[in-house]
Order: sequence, then C-alpha cells, then structure tokens
Amino acid sequence: MGMRRRRGLLRATGAVAALAYAGFLLDAVAPGRHDWGSLVSELESPGRPFALVLRTADVASAVLAVALVPALGRLGEDAGGRGRWAARLLCGGVLVFGAGEIGAALVPLPAGVPDTLEEVVEAASEQVLAHNALSVAAIAGLLASGLGAVLLLGGRPCWLPGTLGLLGAGVAVSVAGDLLADRAPALADLAGVGQRVQILAGSVWLVGLGALAARAAPGERA
Repeated sequence: MGMRRRRGLLRATGAVAALAYAGFLLDAVAPGRHDWGSLVSELESPGRPFALVLRTADVASAVLAVALVPALGRLGEDAGGRGRWAARLLCGGVLVFGAGEIGAALVPLPAGVPDTLEEVVEAASEQVLAHNALSVAAIAGLLASGLGAVLLLGGRPCWLPGTLGLLGAGVAVSVAGDLLADRAPALADLAGVGQRVQILAGSVWLVGLGALAARAAPGERA
C-alpha cells in the first residue's frame, strides 16, 4: 500500500471512529422526538429503538481507535526517555478508551428494574455501577491520550493544543451538568446535554488521533 493511501486510511479510520462515537446523532435525526435531556447510555438500554445499533457503534469506535495505536506508537520512536513515556501515555490512553467503551457497551444500563425483588434491584445497581465505571474509564483514557500527545509533540501540529482543550472543556461541561442535575431536579436535563457536548468533543479528538497516526507514517513526520 502506498504511503499516501495509508495516510488517507488512517485519517479515515479516525473519522469513522468519531462518527461511531457520536452514535446518539442517529437517534436524534430519526423520526420521532429525541430526548436531549436523557443520558446517552439510557438510549442504549435494552428495549430502546436503536439500543443494539448504538452499542455496536460504541464497539466499532473503540476497535477503530485501537487500530490507530501501532501508527501512534511510531511518534515516539525518535524521542528520548521522557518522550517515550509520553508516547506510552498516548497509546495507553487509547487502549483504555477502547476497553472502557467495549465494556460499557457489553454492560449497558438496565432497561427497567422491578421494585419487588430486592436481589434484582441490587443486581441492577451493580450493573449501573459497572457501566458508569467503564464509561468514566473510557473518558479518562481519551484525556490521557491527549495529554500524552501534547507532552510528546508540544504545540505541533498547531491544532493539537486547541483540540485537547476542547476535549477538556467538553468533559468539564459534562461534569458540571451532572453536578447541577444532582443538586437541582429542575435542571436534570443538563446531565444529558452536557454528556452530548463531551461526546462531540471526544469525536473531534478521535479525528485528531487519526491525523496524528497519519503524521507518524514514513515521510510525514518532520
């Protein structure tokens, strides 16, 4: 495969991963009302119209992102000791993101829990905790990969710091939405809106990862 085609494939991989990560847009454009205030994870609960499609999209996003790791690892080949650690943080973050996304898709939020059987309620609570922990791990992986990229490459390419800043801002908006929703029931919709902002920011970063992987191809680094 020619280098130009390979770089194009890596960029396309990042772009498709980004689209799959923002799978909630499928529910948003489908006929019918989209509940912008609901958590995206709730759209993936068993029984929801696009649940299986959205969980499959999450897995696809994770697999495609992980597929970029070999190319991303080449960014640290010529780096010193500190740069190698930054490259490991970059690649390790992507791997954690992939594992978290796949895990959260395999352990979705329950569709509904009967309030008559205590053991069923307890099992569902454990499922919620597991899903939330895996989702947080995926987001943390994205942030770690961004930090690793900045530590390794500094301000090059020029869009890198801004893209990482956008990702951090998206996560901050999501956390703020969760906190406000917990403290004021009237603001409950902010949790879902904030999560969508974070997902879109993460999608932008996945496009950036594809671009960085392409940059690592022979003849592109300089």
